[in-house]
This record gives sequence, C-alpha cells and structure tokens, in this order.
Amino acid sequence: ASHDTEDIDFEQLDWLKQRLIESWNNQSVRGRIVYFHHPPYVTEATKWRQAQTLAVRRRLRWVFDEVAENLGSLIKDRPIVDIIFNGHAHCLEYLRTTNTGYGDSHINCIISGGSGRRTRRQREEGNELMETFDYINGSPERKVADSLLYVGRSGKDEQQKFAYSFVRIDVKPGNPPQFIVRPFVTERYQKQWYNRELESIVI
Repeated sequence: ASHDTEDIDFEQLDWLKQRLIESWNNQSVRGRIVYFHHPPYVTEATKWRQAQTLAVRRRLRWVFDEVAENLGSLIKDRPIVDIIFNGHAHCLEYLRTTNTGYGDSHINCIISGGSGRRTRRQREEGNELMETFDYINGSPERKVADSLLYVGRSGKDEQQKFAYSFVRIDVKPGNPPQFIVRPFVTERYQKQWYNRELESIVI
C-alpha cells in the first residue's frame, strides 16, 4: 500500500464523505454502518502492522475529519459512524477506538474474517493498539484502539485450537439504534469440533 497521492482513490473517498454528510442531515437515518475489506484497526498477528492497514486507517480518518468539520455540533456526542465491519484478517475481533483526537474516535469495529481459511493468532503485543503519528512534530505515540474480543487460533502443538466464526446482527428500534452482535463459534481441537457460546455484544 502506497501513501503517494496518485495511488489514492479520492473519488471514492469523496463519495463516502458526501454520503455520510447527507445521512447526518437526513432525520430519517437512525445510524450509519460502513463495511469494506481491509480493517483499519486489527490485532491479528499477520495484519496489524501491514502498510495497507495504516494506509486504510489514515485515509478513513481523513474522511471522518472532513465529515466532522462539515457537521460541527450536529453530531453531538455520537461517533461519525456506529460500526465499521471488515474481513481480511482471519479472526473474529471486536475493537473500539479511543479518543484519537480525530474523527475516528469512539467507533466500534467488528472484523468477521474467521469463517474461511485457517484462523490466525492475536499478536503477542497485546490488546492495546498504539500508533505513531509521524506527521506530527516529535512523532508522538498514542493508543488508538482497544481489542475487546478476539477469537482465532490459540494454543500450540497438541493443544492448538482453531476457532471459526461468524456474527449475526440484530438492530433494535430507537434513535440512535441499538445493535446486538451475536458471535457464533465452532472450534477444531484434536480432530474434533466443539461449539462455543459467547455473550452477545451490545452496541
């Protein structure tokens, strides 16, 4: 993934920006969900530090900053979008962004990529996702997200487990709406399959 401007699809980014602004100015719209392939926030061991992960994050952050500036006080204390859905990473993960200082603050992120090829481990660096802001003087490092649930590969050798998953989303009445995320997990362990029950996530 390149940060060169000629490699950035500004037409698509502008489309997303305009659609979000329109939705906030439409009183019949209760919430906003965006979904695309590459996750901007992830702690899966092979994806979290890829250049494309950071590139997607910064391009999305730019869009959200533009939307926030346009809307001003209209958004009040709500995030720009309610949920970001992604795939790509071979896991099920639920993250929430922190107060990043930008338009991508306090957003719920769900990665549902654990239903295909072999699932992968969470990174050894832990649940707190840090980012170095190298375009700011002094290149400060801040926490930008917390991983609140991770389901993937675990254990080693004979104790190794592969957890596969999908999620069901129920949208409740109200404005803003409430989202009930129900994870479904089945685990491969020592040549046997076991179903796991996880608590629903209320957003």
